[in-house]
Amino acid sequence: MHSRLEGFLVKPTTCFVVLALVFGMASISATEPFETFLKKHCVRCHGSQKEEGDIRIDRLSRAFKAGVDSHHWADALGKVNSGEMPPEDELQSSSHDAARKLETNPVW
Repeated sequence: MHSRLEGFLVKPTTCFVVLALVFGMASISATEPFETFLKKHCVRCHGSQKEEGDIRIDRLSRAFKAGVDSHHWADALGKVNSGEMPPEDELQSSSHDAARKLETNPVW
């Protein structure tokens, strides 16, 4: 029964992330690939050299369809959409650019 419940919870989470990215983040610059966007705007503070907020973007799974780490990606997306990330003193990207990067990720 536990495995049934897990599967039930993962699928809605995956759907949420995909829908949030497609509809809420339809704003990332299509000229900049997904990984390049992450390196440019996220990894400096959330990578191997620095791990702010106990999150390492470089270690999060890119297996979006499988729902792996989807809760972390949903959280990150929410912070980008709200303007919380990247912080004001860091290189900025429009939420449109961020959305488009995630939306155009070939792993979807």
